[in-house]
Amino acid sequence: MKKFILPILLLSLTACKQQPMGEAKTFTLDDFKSVELKASDATVYQNDDLLLGNPSLIKYHPDEYILLADRKPEGLVTAIDMQTNKINYYVKKGRGPLEVANIKDLCIKNGDIWLSSPNDKKLLRLEGLPAQRDFQIKQEGKVEGNVLHAVPYRENNILTMPLGSATDRFHLLDADRKIIDTVGVMPSIDMSDLTLNNGIYQSSISVSPDSKNVVAACTMYEVIDIYDESMALRCSLRGPLGVNSVAVKKDIDYGYVITYKPYWLTFSRVVSNNDGFWVGFIGMDIQEDEDLGQTGISKILSFDWDGKPQKAYNLPEKISTFDIDAKSKKLYAITEEAEPRIVIYNL
Repeated sequence: MKKFILPILLLSLTACKQQPMGEAKTFTLDDFKSVELKASDATVYQNDDLLLGNPSLIKYHPDEYILLADRKPEGLVTAIDMQTNKINYYVKKGRGPLEVANIKDLCIKNGDIWLSSPNDKKLLRLEGLPAQRDFQIKQEGKVEGNVLHAVPYRENNILTMPLGSATDRFHLLDADRKIIDTVGVMPSIDMSDLTLNNGIYQSSISVSPDSKNVVAACTMYEVIDIYDESMALRCSLRGPLGVNSVAVKKDIDYGYVITYKPYWLTFSRVVSNNDGFWVGFIGMDIQEDEDLGQTGISKILSFDWDGKPQKAYNLPEKISTFDIDAKSKKLYAITEEAEPRIVIYNL
């Protein structure tokens, strides 16, 4: 992987709702209230029955579970019951019924767990059984088209981000997982002569619980796009360091690949509630052929849905993924290291 930096237009820092539709608004780290999180304040979750593999996602469930997307032979979803410390596993790896090849998205909607598996186009819903402190697979289906992400949206709708070569930013699917509309707009900051698509603008996405807001944070660009409940682009945020990158073709023996100049890792993982969203910031420049080492999240930036910067949480160690329970004001994270840990911070 590699690093890149984008020059940013200096616009007045006002709420997105006061800007013309789709207009870019810049922000810097100075616009946030800085919060230092200390290692001494972190609680490390410990359970002798839990052996972490390499969790790619962590999610807090309001019924007091910690959910992990982890490649365990017992199941790809690990559910830690915080009331009893009991651990359950769900959804086997495979290509058969009620199995998935991988997990890209892990979401909570009305108490149910939703997970997407782009490799086999599957979307599964695990129904919560509060009385039994358990979950069961209730719904399984394939989404139309090849996708990078698939998440529950409005009632009976699914929002997907089509695969990399697609020039459509999002697709809206019906209850049968069929495409009924093309929504969203592709960012337009790259001045290369390539066809701009989701492969270039690969992103993390999140839908607010009330489905009135959607956010997409680019992995390789300093771009965060905010959409309203009709999926109209409310505004595009640019920042925080003013890095500019362009996607370019790199010739290889059997054709070419897309790379970036410069190569800049920007945002990773975005989570939201009805009041705003949090995005993980990497901010790392990777030189060609450089050993990547730790490329985890070093800060978590919070915004309201008008795009106004709120707080910047500076982490004492890098993390690979996170979730936030705004009600209890807790940050749940997986450390980025050879033997990862679950750490919990009070915000």
